[in-house]
This record gives sequence, structure tokens and C-alpha cells, in this order.
Amino acid sequence: MQFWKATLGSALFVLVAGSAVAQQCGETYAIQPGETLSEIADRVYGSVLRFDLIHEANIDVIGPDPARVEQGTPLFLPCARGERPPEPASSRIGIEEMAELFLDPQVQIIDLRENIGFGDQVVPGTLSAPFGDLVRAVNPTDGTPVEDAVRTKLGELGLFMDRPIVLVASDGAGRSSARLEWAEALLSAAGADTLYVLDGGFSAWKQQDMPLADGPVSPVPRRVNVDLAADWENRSARLRALEAEAR
Repeated sequence: MQFWKATLGSALFVLVAGSAVAQQCGETYAIQPGETLSEIADRVYGSVLRFDLIHEANIDVIGPDPARVEQGTPLFLPCARGERPPEPASSRIGIEEMAELFLDPQVQIIDLRENIGFGDQVVPGTLSAPFGDLVRAVNPTDGTPVEDAVRTKLGELGLFMDRPIVLVASDGAGRSSARLEWAEALLSAAGADTLYVLDGGFSAWKQQDMPLADGPVSPVPRRVNVDLAADWENRSARLRALEAEAR
């Protein structure tokens, strides 16, 4: 099979038999025969010197030597500082859509803001899952396997992974945007079927004079089956990059 490669900005295009598939930062790319990290970096970032971005994000897969890469190895291509991967339009919802969703008892609303308690205004029916708590679940310090730690945390929240989940942050911009993307990536890797992000966050909801509740609801813990995605090593590299941006 013949293939050709070209670039446009930070997008890598692989042309196969007349078709084109765009490879952008924030996505996963399989190493082709004879490729080096420098060559990939040159195409994606426009500089062979940016190979360290790819190596650092995939060091668990590649190992300490960036020159030792194997054909077919899936690599996560991180975005350079100040650059963001394209957001999937289907996951973002506006106030009108949220106004319908929050009335559905099957929909689970997760507020990522820190220090939310009784007396603090939230979207009615909200569960509080502070970003810091979720980060600690993915970075256990007591030797607990990550999958077990994530299972425990999601079980404490009483989440049903086969029901819709809506993520809410303060305003959906800046640091909040990174936190939302981080939580979306984690829950997706943990097997959540349907994920939404409230565009504009809680600030937009409140500014539109939508219904409010004084404090989140109390979670009903349950056993949650969590099987982290097969490409967890690559996904975890992405989480680490987003975590740094969200701090």
C-alpha cells in the first residue's frame, strides 16, 4: 500500500490510496517503518528539536532512550504550550440543552469546583467531585493500582457509567477548561458511555437565572466496574500534561 505524508500547521496528514486522515496534537499516532521521533516532531510541530515533547509524554511506552522506538508503537502527540487539540463538538452543551438534561433523573451532574458544600450554589442534583480529589485517585501514593483507586473514587460518587454524565466547572475557560478536558479524558478511559461538558460552566448557568440548589446532593456509594482503556499508558500521559495545565 502506498502512502504519502504532508503537514498543515500542527496537523499531520497521512494520505493512503488517495484518502487523507488528519493527525493532530492531542491524538494518538502509530509509528511507521523507519520513523524517528525527530521526524514526527518536524511534521507535527515544525521542528525536529521538539521530539522531547513526544518522548516526555510517552516515556512509559518508549523508555529512557528516545532513539529506541518500534514500528507500530502508539504514541500520544501532546500539544505544544499554548496550543489546544480540537474539541469534539458533540460533548459541549449549552444552557438550553442542560435545562432539559438536568430534569432527567438518569443524568448525573458532576461539579469539579473545589470546596463546594452545603450552602454553596450548584445546579440542582449535582454531585461534588473536586478536581484535586480526582487527581489523587489517578496518582495513588500508597501503592494501590490505579484501576483500583479510580474504581474506589467513582464508587464513592455512586456513578453509573452507562448513564449520561455532565461535567461542570466554574466557567469553562482557562484552567477550568483544562480541568474539564482532564475529567472527560479520565471518565472516558474508565468506560463512561455518554459524557457532556456544560459550556460556560456554572457561571453561565447562574447568569442565565437558571434553577439553583444550596449545596450538592449526598452520593450513594455503590460498586462500580471500571476497566481502564487498553491504551491507558498513552491516555495517562495526556492526563499528566492536562493536569499540569489545570493546576
